[in-house]
Amino acid sequence: MGKYLLSLPGVDVDFRNDAGKTTLLVIVSEANRSGSSGGDGSGGPKLTSSLLNEVKELVEERGADPTVADHSGKNALHYLCAYDCKPEASHDKAEGGNNVFAEV
Repeated sequence: MGKYLLSLPGVDVDFRNDAGKTTLLVIVSEANRSGSSGGDGSGGPKLTSSLLNEVKELVEERGADPTVADHSGKNALHYLCAYDCKPEASHDKAEGGNNVFAEV
């Protein structure tokens, strides 16, 4: 969904839906809800570099405000903290040795 929203010309990234969610909040909360289990017993979905890149693009290139909270009082950081954020060794190698988690 995030890729689709980002592909539309003239999208207001800080527009709020009926739940008070901006494009950024929709992307991080929907990915969190539909994410797969972390596999470490936490039950939390894995934080992927793809999601981090979408968040980074929205904030840095599109000017999305990461401090905006939805009607439940959660902002993007609240949703991102629900992910299993342990980087995997194979992930570091796939990124050319750079830890994507440290870049955001």
